[in-house]
Amino acid sequence: MDNLEKSDYNLLKSVWPILFIVIVCALLAVRYSMKIDESSSSPGAGMGLVYGILSLALIVILSGYRIRKSLLRTPIGSLHAWAQSHVYMGVILIVLVFLHSGFRTGGMLSGLLLALFLLVIASGIIGAILYKVVPLSLSKYGRHVMTMEVIGARIEKLLAEADKQAENRSAIFQETYSKHIRPSLASQQVNWGYIFIEEDEVIKTCKAKMESLQQDTPADEVYGMSLVGAIYAEKERLAYKWAMLNSLRVWLYFHVPLTMAMLVALSFHLLGSFYY
Repeated sequence: MDNLEKSDYNLLKSVWPILFIVIVCALLAVRYSMKIDESSSSPGAGMGLVYGILSLALIVILSGYRIRKSLLRTPIGSLHAWAQSHVYMGVILIVLVFLHSGFRTGGMLSGLLLALFLLVIASGIIGAILYKVVPLSLSKYGRHVMTMEVIGARIEKLLAEADKQAENRSAIFQETYSKHIRPSLASQQVNWGYIFIEEDEVIKTCKAKMESLQQDTPADEVYGMSLVGAIYAEKERLAYKWAMLNSLRVWLYFHVPLTMAMLVALSFHLLGSFYY
């Protein structure tokens, strides 16, 4: 993270909570302190319409996060700053939507739109938690976050190193390696159980397995087996990261289609509002 990104992140981290509280309190104050009749508080008139326009504007702004993340060649602001603002503006949007609807579900289309909106918000909360946890787990032992491509290439390299260590060893050594270690080293399948445990537990399990295997290893090859064990532990550490990254990918498979469905429903909602 460069100095600009750090300053952006620290600024938003300190400003956004205060700004968020002020905006939410102001919106609620406008809604409840003013004496608004039923017609002016409906979604299509008066302050209800204003809240609807503000909600639409925020949805457009929030959609810009994805554009900033993957499409812009010249980034505007840091991803940390955009992610921080994305979360707080999303919460403000929840308040605006309910103020726009008057805390009513309305007709079938409005009810569907509200349900999709709440599902998008719920999945967004899950995503915020994942993005808070996963980058920490990926950078725990280094400065840079690993990508899936980097992890895949590293796993292949570890397999080649282990195969080299197993060459010209005794039959017992090679049988132990082929039966109990190499299948795990060669596998790039996602171990979904890893997302429910700590990385340290993964490493402890690997060490316990290798200690058990070393008991059946010839005395003059115990050191060689320990080298293979170190490679095996490193591979499982990467497998842990692989599982965490894939959890983010699975989350996107839910969050993005839900968001698209909400935008389609929103389009029909807007067309219906103009028509009627």
